[in-house]
Order: sequence, then structure tokens, then C-alpha cells
Amino acid sequence: MQTQTDLLGIPVVRARMTEATCFGAAFAAGLSVGFWSDVEKIKAIHASWGVDTFSAAMDEEARKAATSKWADAIKRTHGLANL
Repeated sequence: MQTQTDLLGIPVVRARMTEATCFGAAFAAGLSVGFWSDVEKIKAIHASWGVDTFSAAMDEEARKAATSKWADAIKRTHGLANL
């Protein structure tokens, strides 16, 4: 997550619950069958887990250099699809 926030230059927020995707599917299923009457209870459960926020630590010059290298690597892979 730190790499993503450094390259994007914006904060990235991640749920502390490592199985958040699985729980999201379960919450959606529970809503569809009426287990939960509304999303407020789900929001309260989700809020109780907390989040981690990652802040960019890379300066603008380093960010530009890293994204330039990434873009160059992508360009070099375009011809490989035809091999």
C-alpha cells in the first residue's frame, strides 16, 4: 500500500479487516435476503474494524522518475504480446 500511495501521491485507505472483500459479499447477500434491514448496521460493523491510512513519503521528483520508468517498461512489453 505504501508503494501505491507513493506513486499516486495521494493517501490510500485500507480496511484493517483482512477479509473485507469476503465480508462485503456476505453483507450484500444478507441485505438481499433481508438478514439486515438496512445498511446502517453494516456501516457500524465496518466502522468498528477501523482503517489504516497510508500517506505518500516519496517526493515529487522521485515520483516522476518512478512513474516514467514504469511507463517505459509498459511500452517495452507491447511487442511481446505477438510472440
